[in-house]
Amino acid sequence: MALTGIIIGIVFGVMGILIFLSEYFQTKRCTAEASALIVDVIKDEHWRYRKNRSGYVTYYYPVLEFTAGDKIWRVKTVLKATRPETFQKGERLNILYNPQNPADLKRPENSLWEGVAGMVFMFILGAVFAYIGIKAG
Repeated sequence: MALTGIIIGIVFGVMGILIFLSEYFQTKRCTAEASALIVDVIKDEHWRYRKNRSGYVTYYYPVLEFTAGDKIWRVKTVLKATRPETFQKGERLNILYNPQNPADLKRPENSLWEGVAGMVFMFILGAVFAYIGIKAG
């Protein structure tokens, strides 16, 4: 049990680092600004397991159209919402995109602090499991 707790703690710590690095590098890549038009909203259902109530959850993904350089891009984003009114056709969103790959984009509101918060959360979780593992050993 002790070794298992320590291993789980290390895995959570590594996951925290990966969350931070993902957000950090996306922030470094996505430097160009654009105003994007929502041209469609795609509804997608995913199965989600929960202890008390499992079931399908519906996500809404906006399809954005924006100009990068001299080309018009149309991108189904990884941005998602569970409420259908979050993204409306015809609405404009400010985005940051990667000049080398405009399909790689993010919202300016998604700051590096989200990556830091994810990393800290995972480190705390990892420390708890490692502590339990050490105490059990």
